[in-house]
Amino acid sequence: TGDTLRVGEARAIIASTRSDASPRFSPDASRIAFVSDRSGAANVWVADGDGSNPRKLTSYDGPVPSNPLWSPGGDHIAIQVSAGSETNIDLISPGGGAPRRLTSPDFTGRAAGWSRDGEWIYLSRRAEGLWRLSVHRDTEAQAVPLPNPSRFVNESSDGAFLFYSAGRRDVRLWRLPLAGGEPEPLP
Repeated sequence: TGDTLRVGEARAIIASTRSDASPRFSPDASRIAFVSDRSGAANVWVADGDGSNPRKLTSYDGPVPSNPLWSPGGDHIAIQVSAGSETNIDLISPGGGAPRRLTSPDFTGRAAGWSRDGEWIYLSRRAEGLWRLSVHRDTEAQAVPLPNPSRFVNESSDGAFLFYSAGRRDVRLWRLPLAGGEPEPLP
């Protein structure tokens, strides 16, 4: 039928005459967060899971948002926001409202992932490596002992391990025990 896709068949679900990038499905796949400059400046948008009903979520004019990451419960989106040499992390509700800045001028970095409980955001800080930052700002940021900063991390569903790739030149997948221990490459 007209709306049925066959395996291997592609269909655009988010499209405009401008740039649309970094699509991320919400944990229940009912919504998609993405970055688009369809309104003139790059901003984060949210659409239904099928791409319909796109709605502009942010109003950045100058700073460039990227890499929207849904929290495990789908109640927040972490946004990486770059302006000059600074990269900060903002947190916003998928329903809208003003973004809340989680980082400070002396503590910036790239969003790498969420903890499984949605209480922490992992932050890659170039020479300083990987850190975790409380979304409530009630706890000091904590260093995570990784040998190389990682741009993307995933915490295991039981919270025992952190899975990551070490860098651009190292294409292996690694596993770090969060209770302590050495990272190990996966086969």
